[in-house]
Amino acid sequence: MKILSSFLLGFSFLVFALPLFAQQSHELYSSNVPYMDTIKVFYPKTYTTTKTYPIVIMLHGWSANQDQWANITNLQTYADRYGWLIACPNGFYDSWYMDSPELASSQYETYFFENLMPFLQRKYKIDPKNIFITGLSMGGQGALRLYLKDPDFFNSAGSTSGVFDLKVVGNRLGLDRLLGAQEEFADRWQAFSVMGRLETLQDTPKTFIFDCGRKDPFFKNNEEMNALCQKMGIKAVFVPQDGDHSKTYWAKSIQTHFDFFKKQLK
Repeated sequence: MKILSSFLLGFSFLVFALPLFAQQSHELYSSNVPYMDTIKVFYPKTYTTTKTYPIVIMLHGWSANQDQWANITNLQTYADRYGWLIACPNGFYDSWYMDSPELASSQYETYFFENLMPFLQRKYKIDPKNIFITGLSMGGQGALRLYLKDPDFFNSAGSTSGVFDLKVVGNRLGLDRLLGAQEEFADRWQAFSVMGRLETLQDTPKTFIFDCGRKDPFFKNNEEMNALCQKMGIKAVFVPQDGDHSKTYWAKSIQTHFDFFKKQLK
């Protein structure tokens, strides 16, 4: 695997030596994804190699990139306030953060666990007991998808405005390219949906959080997700609130996730 690292503003000194800037950008190549990943990392200005830090992985929505969250809210403020690392990888426009059965070059789940996280763990002092993941819209379902893939790897997870039954989206936004036509592969679509994988969490004491605005087109699906969690006895916190599928809503909702993750710290 070929790894390239580039530092913001052209500085080439190591981040671990009392950095002047608390942000870094890295480039990571893997055959599991269609092109080079660019990862933006924010870390507390008090960062030191003498201790480990919780990390929050933040996934963007459909058609966006690794800069979306930083364009929504001040991530450096969050890193400093909570004293945590924050990493924003690229979701490759419409990967849906899944291992596609149709495209060999779109294996995001494999990429995440075999390439991305080992890379970050080599680069930064990450506390393995306190790895969190969250995201918005496509990234919201992606965060819970990855959490369900290996719940022992994470402390907790979150989703804001996520979609948990892929049939709600249908043959658009790249899903038919990744999964094949819904009409032809209905069972596959169900199996690849978050709601089709919830049994993974039935024996875990961990809990996760998800929220959605009442005017969001995915609000009904979030209510269905909550009802299914209750029926299956899965620990989850659902936060319905005013708002729609927008930057304004996500700038507000993400604060709830950070506060929730703080309560889960080990």
